[in-house]
Amino acid sequence: FINCLMILLSNQVSAQWTLKSSGTSIDLVDVHFPSDSIGYIVGDYGLVLKSIDQGETWQTVHVDSAFSFNSVFFTSNDTGYIAVGSLYKAIDGGTNWTEILTDSLSQIFEVYFVNSALGFASGTYLYKTSDSGMTWDSMNLNSVFSSIHFPSDSVGYFVGGPDTTDQLYKTDDGGQ
Repeated sequence: FINCLMILLSNQVSAQWTLKSSGTSIDLVDVHFPSDSIGYIVGDYGLVLKSIDQGETWQTVHVDSAFSFNSVFFTSNDTGYIAVGSLYKAIDGGTNWTEILTDSLSQIFEVYFVNSALGFASGTYLYKTSDSGMTWDSMNLNSVFSSIHFPSDSVGYFVGGPDTTDQLYKTDDGGQ
């Protein structure tokens, strides 16, 4: 009975995920959907894929072999940000990217926006923008931030640490 139950449960769990074709053999690194139907994937060789049908099919919208993208975040269907050591922004659905933040002392690994104006970029330093990436303020917290998430405008979490990624930071004031 227990074996049958385990088989049924394992089939039920695996049935919840479906493997989809990205149409590429390039390593994929991060995915973000700014809406129910439009999504973006980034990867090695500066690859940016876009889906307009809830991830059923993917089209290549950008390739640049000089880069391997780390993180992607779109604040709308057309405006997005990519972390690749520096930070880049596109306003045309991911086809053309413009560098908006670079720092010779820091590498940027991840980008996250709370809303269309308030965003964070992380790496050796933590960067914050409140004007859609036009200007950035840096905060050196003596940590390398590897992941960011804000469940609300004011509450946010960062994972990182000085030499490892074993620390959790929280803000209750929007990163002030």
